[in-house]
Amino acid sequence: MAMNNKILFADLDHTLLCDDKSISEKNRAAIQKMLERGHYFVLATGRPVESGRIVAKDLGLTSPGCYMIAFNGAVVYDCAADRVLYKSALPIEDDPPLAVRVWIRITPLAPREP
Repeated sequence: MAMNNKILFADLDHTLLCDDKSISEKNRAAIQKMLERGHYFVLATGRPVESGRIVAKDLGLTSPGCYMIAFNGAVVYDCAADRVLYKSALPIEDDPPLAVRVWIRITPLAPREP
C-alpha cells in the first residue's frame, strides 16, 4: 500500500501571518483540512520556540503530525508531544564577539551599535 501523506511547510511572518499577526480563516480551514486527511504541517520560523508555540496553539496544532522549525532551523519541535526533537547551537566560546553582536541586535533595551 503506497503512502500518500504530504507535508506542508509554512513560514510565519508575512506568509502565514497577516500584517496584523492574525491568521486568515481560509488558512486556518486549509490547515485543519489537510491534518484531518492525515497530512503533516510544519511551521517554519526564525522566531524562538516559545513565540512559535503561541501560534501553534492558536492554530490548534496539537495533534500528531504537527511540527515547528524554529530559530532559523536550529530547533525542530514536535507540537503534539510539546518537546524539542533536535537542536543545534553555536557555542558562545566559538565566537564571543558574535554572541555580543547578536545579543545587542535582539535585545530591545540594549544600546545599538553605531
